[in-house]
Amino acid sequence: MQNTNQTKKRLSLPVAQEGLPFIIPLLVISGFVIFYIESKILIFLALLLTDFVIYFFRDPNRIIPQDERAILSPADGKIIKIEKVENSKELGVDAYCVSIFLSVFNVHINRMPCLGKILKVTYNPGKFLPAFRDKASLLNEQ
Repeated sequence: MQNTNQTKKRLSLPVAQEGLPFIIPLLVISGFVIFYIESKILIFLALLLTDFVIYFFRDPNRIIPQDERAILSPADGKIIKIEKVENSKELGVDAYCVSIFLSVFNVHINRMPCLGKILKVTYNPGKFLPAFRDKASLLNEQ
């Protein structure tokens, strides 16, 4: 579905590159704990934390249908709300907002749900409230 000539080449890893700043230090710390500290509990906890962070940042390959009319879910998780937004401030037209809740066990990679071109990216600084809180979608970084 993507034009490979226009797609930015990136290192193909089983984890998202954004996770590497978290994963690499944990691997170093785990290695230190394994080789220099004889506490089996600390070794277990270090490896458990490292494994969880690698699991959290996983980036599995997806099988994409070849139908150009297909619209796929942009993320794993559970749809918690679909609402019509009149005269969306981002788009300037009526639109639908689909809210998807991602638990810590879902893949946290967002993908483009249909064939198209990204014309605008907006960054909204904010808090890092737990996603299950009512106002999290309004107050959290986006």
